[in-house]
Amino acid sequence: MTVAFVMAQGHQQRIGHLLGIEGRPAWKQLLKISDQETILARTCRMFLEAGVDTVVAVIHWHHELVNACMDQVLPFVVQRDPGPSVLDGIYNMRHLWGSKTIIALGDVVYSRGTVKRMVDDTFLSIYERSGHNTATGRKVPERYGVTFNRGHHQDLLRVLADSGFRRHQDSNLLDLKSRLLSTSIFPSLREVSDYTDDIDDEEGYFKFLPLLREAAAKDV
Repeated sequence: MTVAFVMAQGHQQRIGHLLGIEGRPAWKQLLKISDQETILARTCRMFLEAGVDTVVAVIHWHHELVNACMDQVLPFVVQRDPGPSVLDGIYNMRHLWGSKTIIALGDVVYSRGTVKRMVDDTFLSIYERSGHNTATGRKVPERYGVTFNRGHHQDLLRVLADSGFRRHQDSNLLDLKSRLLSTSIFPSLREVSDYTDDIDDEEGYFKFLPLLREAAAKDV
């Protein structure tokens, strides 16, 4: 079974001051990517359309996120202790990992092409952009997700079992990549060169989100 986890339990420190006001949702994953759909809803729909068996949203216990999942009839998990980083969330879901598992970030606007690559991937792979985004002009490199199969479970568990590593406040997919490489576990690095990108901060909301909306509207 292929399961995709959409991680929407982040603390959004860099953008939280813009949310929950002026009609905006309290969570960046619920920002509208079109008139009809939020970032979270679109991501879940696209992975289902690409052929995964189950999409599970990993969310905060907050009525906006819970209602969004219920409206979409989407399985969701609220962690008892979500921890300070996305790596905690990945580790906490270990009992639900499938024969093929996809970790997708809930604030990322994915292209159909990147979603298909992730769904078709059978390796331990990290999806990232090493240069600038050609659609938005954003220059900061980013990581967008991880894929792995049952044969990689033990390697990942050995790395993530280190609570001092995974529970560090700033631990993210870049740190996971570095730790895997340092322990001679060599993931495939998948370069993402399309419009796929996340919304992290004020610049992302005001400058990049409108451009991502335009790109997503054309990606049908």
